[in-house]
Amino acid sequence: MTKQEKIAAILTRNKDYDDKFIFGVKTTKIICRPGCPSRLPLEKNIVFFDTLEEAIQNGYRPCKRCKPE
Repeated sequence: MTKQEKIAAILTRNKDYDDKFIFGVKTTKIICRPGCPSRLPLEKNIVFFDTLEEAIQNGYRPCKRCKPE
């Protein structure tokens, strides 16, 4: 899956990608699912993770709205 495909999934809030990857927002240190209804981050602030554990190890916490855990 390409970075642009992941970005498109986030921008369209495509729930079909929810189990394929998670993303973090650098400015808030929050991780979300692609289908999360929260405010959309700027593309420059998005970082991708394959697993929740990887994101947590990097100092991110799960979103309280989409609950990626």
